[in-house]
Amino acid sequence: MNKMIATFFGVGLLRPAPGTWGSLAALPVAYAVLSIGGFWLLVNLTFFVFMSGWIATREVTRGQTDHDPSYIVIDEVVGQWIALFPVGYGAMMMSVDLLAL
Repeated sequence: MNKMIATFFGVGLLRPAPGTWGSLAALPVAYAVLSIGGFWLLVNLTFFVFMSGWIATREVTRGQTDHDPSYIVIDEVVGQWIALFPVGYGAMMMSVDLLAL
């Protein structure tokens, strides 16, 4: 389970550029979370995923010399979600659709 969390359900095992794949995979998930529960759900889920990812990464890398292998992409996911906070908050405050132009 720790490896599933750390690799964001295996996305980190994609090649090339697993971090890029992790960042890309975070976007539709964030959109779904924002659509279902809004900004506050994304904030809470981001905190939960950060803590889960921290624990999972610690366990997956235990005993390894490299504590940030490229296949661990949960940090990219959390980073993308944090970057989307202003979008989610702005959409919530203005009562507009997330994809409104």
